[in-house]
Amino acid sequence: MDPASLTGQMAISLSPARFFAPDQPSPIAYQFMGRLDLITLWVTVLLAVGLHVTGKVSKGRATIFGILMWLIGALPALRQAYMSM
Repeated sequence: MDPASLTGQMAISLSPARFFAPDQPSPIAYQFMGRLDLITLWVTVLLAVGLHVTGKVSKGRATIFGILMWLIGALPALRQAYMSM
C-alpha cells in the first residue's frame, strides 16, 4: 500500500470500511463497516466456541453470547460516530 493513501485506521483493517474514505459514508455506517473486520469476527467466533466447549454451554447460548459481545464491542465506536454527526 502507498503510505499516501492511508487516510485513517480503517485503511489498514480487513473490513469493508477499507474501501471507503472516512468522509464518504455516514459516520455510523463507516464505524459499523469497520466492525465487520475479519479479525474481530474471528475473535468473536473463538470466544463463542470457547464458551461452548469449556463452559459447557449450549451452541445456541454460545452463539447469542458471541453476537451480544460483538454488538457491545461496537457501541463505543457507534456512540462516538453518532456524537460527531
